[in-house]
Amino acid sequence: MVLVRAAVEDGQVIAVDRWGGLRAAWRGRWSRFYVCPTSGTLKLLPARPRPAAPADRDRAIVEGALWRRIEGVWYAIAVAPVPAALTGVRDAVLGPLMALGDRWAREGALREAYGRGDRYAASKRQLGKRELRRLPREVRG
Repeated sequence: MVLVRAAVEDGQVIAVDRWGGLRAAWRGRWSRFYVCPTSGTLKLLPARPRPAAPADRDRAIVEGALWRRIEGVWYAIAVAPVPAALTGVRDAVLGPLMALGDRWAREGALREAYGRGDRYAASKRQLGKRELRRLPREVRG
């Protein structure tokens, strides 16, 4: 549908309802276009601004190393390339690589855990008090 009664204030499109009330107009389910009040041409409504994604509080990259919180405990994860032969290869966080399924499922799980589908956790070690102090403030909470 088209939003016919619109106003533009400070570059933002404002919808005027039939009682004269004003509200911000965004492209959505019911209206995608509006009639420009100055030129009378049909224009696309702006997309609704999305809220910023919350900071990932379970992962941090500190000095090039991946630190991750698993069940409330922080670990330093050593990430290595996935070898060609997967028999006997165990991910320190996810378990045996063969148990993750076929290649596509395995790469998806690795991408979700480490950001790349061709890397796995070769080892992990629990962080000490001094290392935990180096965590960024937004991750510490």
